[in-house]
Amino acid sequence: MKARYIMAALLLVVAGLQTTKAQKMRFHYAGQDTPVEYSFAGLDSMVFVDAPAAEPEYVDLGLPSGTLWATFNVGASRPEDYGNYFAWGETTTKKEYSWSTYKYCEGSSNTLTKYCYESDYGYNGFTDKLTELLPEDDAATANWGSEWQMPSQVQFGELINDNYTITVWTTQNGVNGRKITSKRNGNSIFLPAAGCWDDHGVGTYGYYWSRSLYGGGSYGACNTDFASSHFYVTVYGSRYNGFSVRPVRKQEPKEVLVESITLNETELRIELPYENEVSRQLTATILPSNATIKTLEWESSNEAVAKVSANGRMTAVGWGNCIITCRATDGSGVYAECRVKVVDPVL
Repeated sequence: MKARYIMAALLLVVAGLQTTKAQKMRFHYAGQDTPVEYSFAGLDSMVFVDAPAAEPEYVDLGLPSGTLWATFNVGASRPEDYGNYFAWGETTTKKEYSWSTYKYCEGSSNTLTKYCYESDYGYNGFTDKLTELLPEDDAATANWGSEWQMPSQVQFGELINDNYTITVWTTQNGVNGRKITSKRNGNSIFLPAAGCWDDHGVGTYGYYWSRSLYGGGSYGACNTDFASSHFYVTVYGSRYNGFSVRPVRKQEPKEVLVESITLNETELRIELPYENEVSRQLTATILPSNATIKTLEWESSNEAVAKVSANGRMTAVGWGNCIITCRATDGSGVYAECRVKVVDPVL
């Protein structure tokens, strides 16, 4: 009620600007002891503008993947706001959500024109094999910037994995929803039960898009479906539906360093007849298998005894001892050695 009285007073002042230009208005900001006065002298008009949108923030829930979750939905300014509703792959809101208004089809679920891996659902048999949204079609990226994206189905699954988090149905500032709290660091996020674009389930259900297509049909995309009694992630919604979007921070690919190298031979004794050469193939196994850089360098400590090629082919050329070293090139400092002894078979 207080806000209404203030607004009414402002409107009266604006309406009477021509006769009240000599008047002043006093504002008392929260947290300040001294009020601020503004004069209307010389003022011709007054324009009210919306406050700037709240800056997106994120929370670290200590998840194994390192995913950082936004604290509120796209179109919202606080955790309890429902925010905007988007069809899957669309970046703006609209008045009607149906196949006839969906951006990537010709009016029906089996006339898809983008994000289709099955010809039965593609327009005139169209397929592009895309199964995750590109940045230009991601509502989080388009509205919040390149540092944000809609979560994948896997990220949603991790969010509600009871090994990492506890999720409970609760009411926060008068709004129903699910609070998800980390078991690792105690941080939490709140997902309001925003329902669907047509008011279905508002306050009772939460439908949130992932950026992943549904594996059982190109016409659907994976989303959450939660209420007081359940929280599902592997469900799917028809892509034209208007659901909420809770972004995650995009993660820069991290370089995975080599942790170990194992050679098929660590010691070799080779009999080398006079003026002959004997070769052996050394092979290296790298762990972890998803190491970013798997290029290896091979070297011999004494090439008068044995030489080694770039692919680990060792050739004994003279009698004596040497060490063949296989070294990672990713800066990890990891290496493995094979000790070689080359002898005269006559002796």
